[in-house]
Amino acid sequence: TSGLGQTVRYRKTQRLFLEEGSAISLELDGQEVGILGTLADHLQQPLRISTPLVVAELSLDLFYSKPLLDPRFQEIPKYPSVESDLSFLVDTEIDFARIAEVVQQLNIPELRDVHLIDLYRGPRLPVGKISLTVRLTFANLERTLTQDEANRFSGQVFAELSTRFRIEARS
Repeated sequence: TSGLGQTVRYRKTQRLFLEEGSAISLELDGQEVGILGTLADHLQQPLRISTPLVVAELSLDLFYSKPLLDPRFQEIPKYPSVESDLSFLVDTEIDFARIAEVVQQLNIPELRDVHLIDLYRGPRLPVGKISLTVRLTFANLERTLTQDEANRFSGQVFAELSTRFRIEARS
């Protein structure tokens, strides 16, 4: 979610011209406006390029059919940021976009960024679970945050995700 009344989502999809498992659809307010993925091998071979080619297609007509909103700017902090990583297990149907949306809705003023740094699916996990590591970046415009403050904010995020998605801490 962009926070400006428009919802942006990324979803796995399939296209014949893209390698299976590499295609991602970009949606704006539920309508597909673009696609991204690795060019299918049978199309890349005639080009004689050994490095995988990533291709993207964006429908500008659809993209610009929505009113353009005024950009938001955020002051760059003078003081260093503090990062905190949360690693947890969550049900496979919960995507990162939903997690990020819930974290943003907490309205923690010091939260500058939330992004996914690791996703693991595999046999060592309980059935129906995936493992995620999310990095939270905190900063204050007036002073350097302490690690204790960052830990408190991270605890607040973890508690909310536990309530909303029944996540389980991972060591």
